[in-house]
Amino acid sequence: MPTAILKTILFVPALIVVLNADTQVFQDETFPYRIVCKPEWTESTKNDSMLTLNYSAPGKKTRLQLKKYPIDSTYDTTTFEWSRLNYAINKELAIGFGRLIFVDTGATKKVGEYRAFEMFAFYSESTATEIVWWAEYARWTEHDGYGYLVSIIGDTTEMRENYAVYKTLMDSVSLGDLPTALLPGPDLRHQRANTLPLLSNRRQAAAYLDLLGREVQSFSQRKNRLLVGEKLKRSRIR
Repeated sequence: MPTAILKTILFVPALIVVLNADTQVFQDETFPYRIVCKPEWTESTKNDSMLTLNYSAPGKKTRLQLKKYPIDSTYDTTTFEWSRLNYAINKELAIGFGRLIFVDTGATKKVGEYRAFEMFAFYSESTATEIVWWAEYARWTEHDGYGYLVSIIGDTTEMRENYAVYKTLMDSVSLGDLPTALLPGPDLRHQRANTLPLLSNRRQAAAYLDLLGREVQSFSQRKNRLLVGEKLKRSRIR
């Protein structure tokens, strides 16, 4: 291939690279992000503040979302205040609206190269005829004036049994200065992972919406800046 053409391909801002029959990369140098996954993951939403990938295998309703938010300059970036507050709010939601499986706030937890706060939880929502449950595995981080939420949402049983698979997918997400080395993709065969016991299932009143559209009881004025008013559409997952 001529050198000029090769350079043009390498510098395309938004790119999907198929590494081999078992692995592909979603990459955007202007967002910026890089995600390594199996070919069954397909892009359904892409703009300058969100990427959504859906797992297209038969019977699966799992999706990965990467969201980017401008951070108010009053937040202390040296302490990852935005990430801590978002993590804390969603932890309370998990306790109030579902079951908290585990959290990890250790300094070694990251999204790419940046410090992150991690949570795995089940959530429930009552309808006129049933109670719908779904699982969410999420990390919050921040870099260069922006906050990032990476979340994987799907069936409670499937995600708990295959936690190791989804952790590998989460670990493949890079932000900021993207690595040039190609990373191996996750094996999406069933793997059972050890998790912590389920915690309490307390209920609470609600008035505001969090980053994923769930209602949450009133917080301080500063915390309310983390909330959004537009509810995202979710797939019904039993």
